[in-house]
Parts: sequence; structure tokens; C-alpha cells
Amino acid sequence: MCPPGSRVPFGRLMAAFMSNFAATINAAPAYIVNDIYKRFFNPNTTGRFEVSMSRLASIAVLIVGILFGLLTTRITDVMMWIVGALYGGYVMANVLKWYWWRFNGYGYFWEWRREF
Repeated sequence: MCPPGSRVPFGRLMAAFMSNFAATINAAPAYIVNDIYKRFFNPNTTGRFEVSMSRLASIAVLIVGILFGLLTTRITDVMMWIVGALYGGYVMANVLKWYWWRFNGYGYFWEWRREF
């Protein structure tokens, strides 16, 4: 039971959580099926099969998210992992851009992959 006066903030937090949750669960399968599966594995698939793959991808994203949430002990560790994985490639790419005029998007991508 919520203490008196705390129902509105709790409701707002739950609404924010649910909107984020719904957006992730609904958008991730579209990316997985359309951008990865259809493009690289089976471009001539039927709509019925795409819906089935989308449902399986939704369940997979949900399971990965639950496992990630259960295994994470501190949000600081997650944030440091994200910053450490992405920031090094970003900084090095910008430094290279100052000295090499042909450094482009491919260079950014491969530097990020090397750093990751």
C-alpha cells in the first residue's frame, strides 16, 4: 500500500516505465525481423512467417531484459560499461578527424568496433 499523498508520483513513474517497456518490446522485434532477418537471411519470407518471427523476437527480447535486470546489481556498473564501450571509439575517431581529412562514417564505425 502506498503512503498517503504518494499515489500520483507512483502512478507517473509506472506510466513512464510502461511506456518505455511497451516501446522496447514493440520496436525491437521490428528491427530484428525487418533489418536483420529479412535483409540477410531470408528476403522472400511470407507475412505469416514474419509475424511468427516477430513474436519469437518479442519473447527473446523480454527474456534477455529480465535476465539482464536480475543479474545487474548496480546501475553504475551498467552505465560505466556503456560509457567505456562507446566513448573510447568516439574520442579517437574525432581526434583522427582533425588530422586526416578523409576520415568518414566508416572510420567512425570501425573505430567503435575496435574499441568495443
